[in-house]
Amino acid sequence: MSDKNLRLQVVLNAVDKLTRPLKVAQAGSKELASAVRQTREQLKRLNDAGGQLKSFDQLSQSLSRTSNELDQARLRAQMMTREMSALESPTKKQTAALETQWRAVSRLEQKQQQETRQMAAARAELYRLGISAGGGARETARITRETDRYNKQLAEQERRLRDVGERQRKLNAVRAKADKMRDVRNSLAGNGAGMMAAGVTTGATLLAPIRAYSESENAANQLAGSMMGPGGKVAPEFLKLNKLAIALGDRLPGTTADFQNMMTMLRRQGMSAQVILGGLGESAAYLGVQLQMAPTDAAEFAAKLQDATQTTEKDMMSLMDVIQRGYYAGVDPGNMLQGFSKISAAMDIIKQQGLDAAKTFAPLLVMADQASMAGESAGNAYRKIFQATLNNKKISKANDELAGTGIKLSFQNSKGQFAGLENLYKQLDKLNQITDDGKKQAVKAALFGDDAETLQALNIMITKGIAGYRETAAKLDNQATLRERVEASLNTLGNKWEAAGGSFTNAMASIGETVAPVLKNIADWLGNLASALDGFVKRHPQLTAALFKIAAVFAVVATAAGVLSLALASILGPMAIVRVSAGVLGIKFASAFGLIKQVIGGAGQAILWLGRLMMANPILAIVGLIAMGAIYIWQKLGNAGAKIHRNVGRHFVRGIQGMGCN
Repeated sequence: MSDKNLRLQVVLNAVDKLTRPLKVAQAGSKELASAVRQTREQLKRLNDAGGQLKSFDQLSQSLSRTSNELDQARLRAQMMTREMSALESPTKKQTAALETQWRAVSRLEQKQQQETRQMAAARAELYRLGISAGGGARETARITRETDRYNKQLAEQERRLRDVGERQRKLNAVRAKADKMRDVRNSLAGNGAGMMAAGVTTGATLLAPIRAYSESENAANQLAGSMMGPGGKVAPEFLKLNKLAIALGDRLPGTTADFQNMMTMLRRQGMSAQVILGGLGESAAYLGVQLQMAPTDAAEFAAKLQDATQTTEKDMMSLMDVIQRGYYAGVDPGNMLQGFSKISAAMDIIKQQGLDAAKTFAPLLVMADQASMAGESAGNAYRKIFQATLNNKKISKANDELAGTGIKLSFQNSKGQFAGLENLYKQLDKLNQITDDGKKQAVKAALFGDDAETLQALNIMITKGIAGYRETAAKLDNQATLRERVEASLNTLGNKWEAAGGSFTNAMASIGETVAPVLKNIADWLGNLASALDGFVKRHPQLTAALFKIAAVFAVVATAAGVLSLALASILGPMAIVRVSAGVLGIKFASAFGLIKQVIGGAGQAILWLGRLMMANPILAIVGLIAMGAIYIWQKLGNAGAKIHRNVGRHFVRGIQGMGCN
């Protein structure tokens, strides 16, 4: 075993022996408290036993009286019965008296049975408590003796418990003094770390408004850049778009920067400021909230959807309403966008544009999605179906196939235009009348071709029919609007918290805006200072080296002070243990401990004063930062460190001389 391990073992053994009285006192206190509790429980048990015995005696006496009363009542009832039987015609009064007497007998019998059961229960309880029911006065005397004995035992135990409590109080006083000494140690060890943590926390708090304003300013600059024309002139609508972004950031989950970026995305998608202000911006924001899309993603989605459907800006909120209804009918937004982008070529065929076309096509895309068709495939297939209704050559060929069946397909009106969606369903329903599967397939192929996706969409229309289309349209109509759903979702705790966070971020940005000019000037000044410092270093390399070495020496001194502080903290811990041990043994080292405490306290105050001075002086704080790097370099220098230490003065003098020469 090494010397260090041996010394450590000796110290631990000594501490264990000195602190053992504390542990013994605590254990004795617990044992006495447990004994007192047991004695009180035994007294309670004896008290209960006495009560049970008294109750049993009372029940016994009551049962005896009831039995006597029952015997007398039964004898009287029997005598009255014999007398009545001897009479030829007893009166009503005599009959009533006899009945009353027998009822009295019945009541006494019930009372006797009840008291008998109560006595049996009382006898069982006495047996459980270890008392003979027939003991009477003997058992009562025994209970009295046991009660007196336990009362004396309880008094003795309580006296001993008070003595232990007094000893524990004295030990606690000693421990409180030790805790106070440990507080001094902890103050020395944690004061520096606490000041640094306070500085970092304060700095982080002050950075929050600056960061919020920086993000908002960057987003606003991006939006302004998207609206910048020749000569760097920003369109006047920028202020209106920025105001709308701020309003959305205050009302909806997200920050102003998020919605400014959303406006920028809309501009990147080719949307004009008038279109965005006309309803596209607000509708994209609402759709993003309801479908849990990022604002920029919602903006890109809304812009592409408007292009696909050619919806006017005033109808954009209604178009987004159609999309969210389809979403809650099971259609993914991406599928809806792809479907509308492909089916949009059929809008000229049905003579509808924008919102009206979207409402017409939405049930078709929903039914296709329910049949596991991708949005792009479904939209393309429906486009081919609508285009086939105007292909007279294909229609003629299909009708030729139907010759002799009495069926003729007609998808156009008298002007040669599409005759409407209901007529389309009506004509497709005629195909169900064809019993010849081969002929039915030939008609489909002649009119719509043999493309698998087109035939799948066609089969959906034929199978569902106009009734299925209307049912799907009714499901879409029988839903809440986008505004209603968003308003409801804004009442949830999560969205309220996020909206409040967005408003708080806006407030932080406003705070940051007040100091932004000063911070920009400081940043410019720091840049100029860095350039000037670089020039100074190049002009005075020797002086720079000397100053760096001085900073390194300062770092060593500061490190030594820190080591001394930790050493004092480590000494105070064991001293606290010794102080506790001395208190337990009754040894008073007041003078010695007082002297040591004064010395350590003075040294600790000096170290704390030095630390506060360093944190209060900005120059010393900067030097401290330089010193952190200097310590690392100094450690890496190895043997060269001693040489630098010897030559610090010489280089410093040379540097001063160099300054004088220049």
